[in-house]
Amino acid sequence: MGAYTTVAKNHFKLNKAAKGANLNAHKIQSFSEEMDFLFGEGANITFGRNIVSDGRGSIYVDKGATLEIGDGVYLNDGFKLSCKESVKIGAGCLFGPDVKIYDNNHKFTKEEGVSFEHTTRPIEIGEKCWIASNVVILAGTKIGNRCLIGAGCIVHGEIPEGSKVTQQDNLVIEELK
Repeated sequence: MGAYTTVAKNHFKLNKAAKGANLNAHKIQSFSEEMDFLFGEGANITFGRNIVSDGRGSIYVDKGATLEIGDGVYLNDGFKLSCKESVKIGAGCLFGPDVKIYDNNHKFTKEEGVSFEHTTRPIEIGEKCWIASNVVILAGTKIGNRCLIGAGCIVHGEIPEGSKVTQQDNLVIEELK
């Protein structure tokens, strides 16, 4: 059948995942057959028109959490989104391969170490952003409209509209002796 599910299959898969959640999805979607969805009880999910996903990926929305994805968003292979509070992605955004978005993190203390409990903070990504390959977007991030986030960046905090973000890791190249 090809890389994409049909419109009817998309809605069957989405509706099956959304049992107990509030799903508002336009009928025209091109989710890859390898895209997995897990929506918790009372989750609020809105998918705009013409969202396309290539290859494998997963979208997890916890109970009571809110996910909004605007029109014309492209999700490349390896896309992963974990939403335990709120993630909003504006229209026209393009995501490169292996982008990860987490509005949550495990609690950690010096005394107890890591816990299965989570802290959460909302994520907002403006319209028409290009998020390149292997980017990780962390809890509490707000990216303005028309931003370019370069490959391999780990993003947190506020990125102003119209910004280009790159990581300044320098390669050290030496002659072998």
